[in-house]
Formats: sequence, structure tokens, C-alpha cells
Amino acid sequence: MKNLLYSFVLCISALSASAEGDSAEDQIKAHCSALGRIAFLAVEKYKTGREIEDVKEELAAVVKSAAGTTNGGIFSDRFLEDYDAILVNVYSTKQRKATDYAIAYTKECKQR
Repeated sequence: MKNLLYSFVLCISALSASAEGDSAEDQIKAHCSALGRIAFLAVEKYKTGREIEDVKEELAAVVKSAAGTTNGGIFSDRFLEDYDAILVNVYSTKQRKATDYAIAYTKECKQR
């Protein structure tokens, strides 16, 4: 299951990166879309009662891969910072609705 999840996110991130052009707006869309998918996974993991450190460990390979493939990895440091902020937010606000959170995050991210 973990490998399937990893493959899914990697594939989606790669498609996002290749489907988007090189404009700043397209790079932001790809960045936010990939993080939105990660946000969904983070909430799903939180809902199962996992601790934040466990979630970081479980999603580490997926996040690392997504950071490296989204926009060719140009903004990988920012991607990882945003991911950490997502986890803190999920746990501090006790998110329970993964789809709603992911959509709201993506929308807000694109407006920054």
C-alpha cells in the first residue's frame, strides 16, 4: 500500500510539473497542487491517530520525491518548508476533513 501511495503521488507530481509551463503562475500552480495532495495525505494520517513524527516518517519518501520532481526541484526547500507548515497546521487545528482541507490549502496557496 505504501508503494502504491508513493507511486501515485510521484506520478501526479511529475504530471503536474510536466503539464505546467515555465511561467511563474504555472510554477505556483504545480507547487500548490502537489502540496494540496500532500495535505490530503497528512490529514488522512492524522485522522488515524498517528503522531506528527510518525506521519513525517511515513510520508518522508513521498514528500522528498514530490519536492524533487515538482517544478524540477527548483523550489524544493520551499516545498519542504510548506510541508512542515501543513503538518503543524493539521495537528494544531485538529483537521478531520482531508478533501476540504486540501482544496482550501491549494486555493489559499495559489493566492499567495
